[in-house]
Amino acid sequence: MLKNQCMGVYQFPSKSEANRFHDLIRPIVETHTGLNYVDALSYYEAERPKMDLIYRLIEESMLIIIDITLENANVFTELGIAYSLRKPLILICEESAFQTKWQSHPPFDIQGRELIVFSNEDDLKIKLGQNLLDALYKSSESTMSWIPTNANGQVRSASELILTGAGVIWSALPIHRTFVLNAEIEAKPKEIGGIPDFRIYLTTGMESLAKAKYPLLMIICPWEYREIDKLSIESHIDFFSTEKDGNRIVQAPVKKDDLFQNLSFRISLLFSYPNLVFESSLFEKVDRLCVSMEHLRLLGYPYQLNQHIGFESPNANVTIKKIRIKEVTL
Repeated sequence: MLKNQCMGVYQFPSKSEANRFHDLIRPIVETHTGLNYVDALSYYEAERPKMDLIYRLIEESMLIIIDITLENANVFTELGIAYSLRKPLILICEESAFQTKWQSHPPFDIQGRELIVFSNEDDLKIKLGQNLLDALYKSSESTMSWIPTNANGQVRSASELILTGAGVIWSALPIHRTFVLNAEIEAKPKEIGGIPDFRIYLTTGMESLAKAKYPLLMIICPWEYREIDKLSIESHIDFFSTEKDGNRIVQAPVKKDDLFQNLSFRISLLFSYPNLVFESSLFEKVDRLCVSMEHLRLLGYPYQLNQHIGFESPNANVTIKKIRIKEVTL
């Protein structure tokens, strides 16, 4: 019987890989997808392999995540079982092992499979979050046209937006279902100083903020000083039911040494059941910002309706590159 679960496969009893799956991969899977994470570690006995149990765990799982960093026969046996059962698979591998052990080429039989090669934990968090929905559900690229609300917003192409000052750029068409947004951001703070500020808006209207239809969701990227600690900055997810009625849903601090240097980072916004998840390569060791979609629904945000996407940079030069929006069919 298929269960609402995702299974992790890695070499036992490797402590580093067990920590990676339980401390990093497990919360990402559960926040992005709502699946329960399972693996066979709690049943592990060095002298007593339990292949019947492992087979059943694989058979009952909706998604299998397999770490091939260590060249382990048991891992590849379980990979073969998952492959034969036609399970959605995500393969991961540390970059150092990929270059040395695998010579940048995984075994022939899995070369056609999606493989996440990661350099560190932060890199894995971003890449895994981007691949989870693709592995679980059907998704298709959405080609968006963009409309700047004033002269400060420029559109070089369908995938490169420039905000040279206080301004907003909206999508001309709405997203009709759940979606994943990935983008690369470059920011150049003005010479007069000030904290570089970049925001993402989701609303049922596409007009300027002064005329935007509400409710509206605003995601502030990690560039705002914390009131209680001026050496840190923080990210917010705010909900507005009216123009003046705002509610801070969640926030997280991010350590950064110098905010006035040019910044380049990646963001991933997963607006999908059961959670809204916002990740950024600036988050480092800080947990991702995650909000329950049920919580948004209770607050009045009509996430089942069409969503227009807006970008704003109130006080810094920002270029948004390599924008990819995928609509997801559950």
